[in-house]
Amino acid sequence: MINLEFYPSEYIELVVIHNSKINFSEHCHSGNYVITVILKGNVMLKHKNSEKVIHQGELFKIYPYEPHALLSDSQITAVSLCISKKIFRNTHIRYYQKILQETLSEFIPCVNDLECTSDIWNRIYCTALDFFHCEQWENKETFLLKSRNEMELYPELEHNIEYYAQNAYMSKFYFIRKFKEISGLTPHKFLIQNRIRKSQHLLRSGFSIADTAAMTGFYDQSHFNKYFKKIVGLSPTEYVLSIRNILQDRQ
Repeated sequence: MINLEFYPSEYIELVVIHNSKINFSEHCHSGNYVITVILKGNVMLKHKNSEKVIHQGELFKIYPYEPHALLSDSQITAVSLCISKKIFRNTHIRYYQKILQETLSEFIPCVNDLECTSDIWNRIYCTALDFFHCEQWENKETFLLKSRNEMELYPELEHNIEYYAQNAYMSKFYFIRKFKEISGLTPHKFLIQNRIRKSQHLLRSGFSIADTAAMTGFYDQSHFNKYFKKIVGLSPTEYVLSIRNILQDRQ
């Protein structure tokens, strides 16, 4: 018989397996994200057409609708955090963080007799944050694209990365990672590139180099010159002269 204990809350449930052999045949969790940490022993995880031994101290996560099976040859002790998908509906990241922190603090005394260290709880917490980003991604991709479009159209605006991340309802570091996935560049490099592209248009339209630097958001001309040459391959002055030479050749 498996020695199981359940500690439910509104959105999150803690499940503890005490010194038991397990044999859970293939199944899935349609309504929950699950994080499991093995505190004692080893377990065989069959997941995504592969088998992997999860050793003591290691963690694994299962997403909704992912079929998996668990088997151990000897007794194990483990804790699992089951997070209901309902918590992600119309939920802001800060509210989700608050619920996680409060719930985990309630669960900690329940497993005082186990070797569940603060480091383990921290790993569980960080993994649970990843679930939020995964669940919200489809909706958030729209906000991410809006941020990218704003950078393309108005690169001269003096907004930092935190501003764009907040508008996309993401943490700064998650925003940077996802932005690079869909754009090929980090937000900073993308923004600088579009400032330079806009400056090329302004220089071709007859604006001075100093005015162009100011109009595209550079705090001084040397800063502008540095990035212009790095991206275009010419200094702004050389670029202006090259335009004139082309125009003269056409006359």
